[in-house]
Amino acid sequence: AKLTIPADRPRLVVQTAHSSQVTDFVYSRDGEIVATLGADGVLKLWAAKAGTEFRTFAGYRLAGVAMSPDGRMLATVDQKGAVRIIDTHAGNIVRTIPPDPGAKRQIQYGSFGMTTKATPIAYSPNGRIIVHGGSAAASVIDATAGLRTGTIPLQSSVDVFALSPAGDFVAIGVLDTTRGASLPRGVPGGNEKANHIQIYRTSDCKAMHKEPFPAYVGEITALVFDPKGEKLLVGSRNGSIRQFDPQTGQEIGKEAVLLNRCDQIGRAH
Repeated sequence: AKLTIPADRPRLVVQTAHSSQVTDFVYSRDGEIVATLGADGVLKLWAAKAGTEFRTFAGYRLAGVAMSPDGRMLATVDQKGAVRIIDTHAGNIVRTIPPDPGAKRQIQYGSFGMTTKATPIAYSPNGRIIVHGGSAAASVIDATAGLRTGTIPLQSSVDVFALSPAGDFVAIGVLDTTRGASLPRGVPGGNEKANHIQIYRTSDCKAMHKEPFPAYVGEITALVFDPKGEKLLVGSRNGSIRQFDPQTGQEIGKEAVLLNRCDQIGRAH
């Protein structure tokens, strides 16, 4: 007898998944494409609705990925700092931007030479600027021209940053190596490492403020500008949420302490 399978029965979709943990993934704005990145440096593009892989980029040892606001392009950074721009629909590399000669290798290694976490890279909301992190620097790229326009020297690795809506400023959270190794007593999360925030102009990579702010917020885990670029929201591992005026560096309102730790909120891709 012929086996009849009901049309509404769930289908088994076989996917050629990553050979190691997934360290990063992004959706296109129209929801059609998903890009996933593995700790082995392999990037895969998937048709979201069908759940099928249609392109694999192997051999580049990629470490971070970001989707352009219009969903047409992907920006990837490899373990040496080279940036590749990928056409998501054609599935090919359209431009390769060499590593920044003034920046060090930024990748943290785990077992078997795999990355232990993704390197931060992001488009500005208007799609004009790309920024990616490094071990002691952040690099700024003109997304339209495909050229590096500057380097922001820092004292430690870049784990979290946010671009303003117009792409004219980038806020960076960096481990504070000048004010002591930990938070003062009495501050929530007093055993956490102290961090600071500085805002830089992407046009010339110069700091907006003479001193970074705030002095102590615990380990910074999330940064995001509001849609108008008038506020900067800061989340830290000690569970606090704070708002700042990017122009003045002054805190807006009172600090809010959440019951859940702010580990992964507000990531801007």
